[in-house]
Amino acid sequence: HIVEGLQTLPGATFARPDGGASSAVSVVALRGPDPSESLVALDGQLLNDGNTGDLDLARFPVAAFSAVDVTEGLGPQDSNGSNTFGGAIDLVSLRPTEAPHYALSLSGGSFGQSEAWLNATGTRGRLGYAAALDNQNQTGYVNTTAPLYSTDTTCAPCATRLGSAVASHLALGTLTWSFAQNADLTARVFVLGDDRDQSSAINGIDANAADIGTPAYGQLIGPGNQTFAQVVRAYQLRGRAPLGAGELSGELSASDNSVDVTGGSASPYDLVHRDERYNGGLTWQRTFPDSQFAFGGYTRYEALDFLAPFPADGTPARAAQAQPALGQTIDVLFARGGFTPIAKLRLDGGVFASRYTTFGTNIDGRFGAIFSADPR
Repeated sequence: HIVEGLQTLPGATFARPDGGASSAVSVVALRGPDPSESLVALDGQLLNDGNTGDLDLARFPVAAFSAVDVTEGLGPQDSNGSNTFGGAIDLVSLRPTEAPHYALSLSGGSFGQSEAWLNATGTRGRLGYAAALDNQNQTGYVNTTAPLYSTDTTCAPCATRLGSAVASHLALGTLTWSFAQNADLTARVFVLGDDRDQSSAINGIDANAADIGTPAYGQLIGPGNQTFAQVVRAYQLRGRAPLGAGELSGELSASDNSVDVTGGSASPYDLVHRDERYNGGLTWQRTFPDSQFAFGGYTRYEALDFLAPFPADGTPARAAQAQPALGQTIDVLFARGGFTPIAKLRLDGGVFASRYTTFGTNIDGRFGAIFSADPR
């Protein structure tokens, strides 16, 4: 999984608000403890969830990606804005290759673990393609019924089923039409869906010494069983072409991240909601042997809907929204540049002028210096 690769970074901290099980939420923070201060993107397309400010990466497999680019701190080369306090993680999807490549993997293991993935890349004439499919399943370590003390006062303890099963599915498709060596148009579709039983992750043993003598001490306590479902969709159309002495690139994209939780709630990550984001941007960049500079801008609309849980009588229809829908538009203009004054030293800077319909207008500047003492 992607999170296993990110764990090799010294500046990455992982938060698992629903426990450390593989079926639980896993978010990453760069250079600090708050994951909402780190941006997560797919091919430059922002994916952070509007509810918690980050993205659950627990079920992202490696089969659909060619690289993960990490910028720590205020690296000005990303154009998402000036709010990357911790840094940015850009997941680079599979790209077309000149020669055709195919890979198939089938695997299985203990606790009902199985995975099958297939990917392919290549080029036919001017058309390049990249595709990936991934299917993962696991029963998990815990699959039992046990007495549990919870907020349900009708029984103490209540016989509760605790599980840790996971089923996740991914599909990626990319098509690139090349007009020339430095001009092309790319369309990319990405879908990730998973269903997880978090019952074993959010319930635990009561080991508080102050509870000695009470029926709950040393017994299982928690909110009860819970099923967590997540869907991430990301659509992107991007292109580039020479313009004057530089290169003009543009992007149109849309994404949504929905979470549906049934059962006891344990954290803000377990709220039923849907986050949507629509984005359009243009950038002109000129590159020299030891420097480059760019001008550009983007406009983004974000919407976040919180939904009430299923009615207590078990009817399939949702109740009215628990909170009003939230939305905002963000317009950003930026100028950024960087150069290498001496060997091993890189200096970068950027200025961002932002207008939020919810927060007003502000101008932010940022500066970064990187000294590479050694290739390692």
